[in-house]
Amino acid sequence: MAEEPTRKIGKRATDKAVVNQAMAELERREVPDTGPMPPAPEDLMPEAARRGFYYSVAMALLVPLGCGLMAAVLIWTRYWPPLPGLLAGWIGWCVLAALLPLATRKNAALAATGAIVGLPVLALTVALNFRVVRVEGASMAPTFAPGDVLLIDRKGSPADFANPGHEIYVLDVPSEKHHPLVKRLVATPGQTLIVRDGRLYADGERVFPRDDSLDAPRLDYRGHLQEGAKPEGYFFIGDNPGDSRDSRSFGPVQAEMIEGRVVWRLKGSRGFGRVE
Repeated sequence: MAEEPTRKIGKRATDKAVVNQAMAELERREVPDTGPMPPAPEDLMPEAARRGFYYSVAMALLVPLGCGLMAAVLIWTRYWPPLPGLLAGWIGWCVLAALLPLATRKNAALAATGAIVGLPVLALTVALNFRVVRVEGASMAPTFAPGDVLLIDRKGSPADFANPGHEIYVLDVPSEKHHPLVKRLVATPGQTLIVRDGRLYADGERVFPRDDSLDAPRLDYRGHLQEGAKPEGYFFIGDNPGDSRDSRSFGPVQAEMIEGRVVWRLKGSRGFGRVE
């Protein structure tokens, strides 16, 4: 019984000696020089690492980015109004165009393909975010005449623009049977309305009428338009107040009753162009 531990220790010592001898043998061997590792075949490399990949992406994005730059210039020069409804379509166009290099290696066709991709994307965006309305009645004369055709941006909200006296919106007021209601925004929630000499002021700034001509319409207090009124919603008035049912009649309008902002005149007495 006393010799068993001695045998185990001797076995371990023998195994360790064998391992040390094998390691020493490996260290003495010379490793042949195999030279530099050959590059991986191009077909096996990640797409983003291929030569010219980023150039291909730039080619595919050439048209959408160019259109975005042109739109920014037109908005800056006030020829084209901001159109929030088009933003989602433009971003989707850029994303699809940027993915094109993953599907093709023909750089020469990427710019044209990137432009073609935008057609259905923008068409779907316009169908979902814009609406065409026809003016009925003379409540917005002389800005709009009966029969004028307008384009409205459904993403255009007074909460984003909030420029009383300068923005025109289409309203959907349940109590009014005549639709659509096209009116000018004159006050946002909480602004103080005052009438002086037939002119309407919101927080001291004149919002109606827009000009000082002798034939410009005049207002007086009536209905929901009272001295010092602070509407709890958005207050709208027709440019022809003598022939207009507006917030003076049905009161302030909540945001959910606003269908969108009028951005363009497609057809009418003043022709085609931006609505001011």
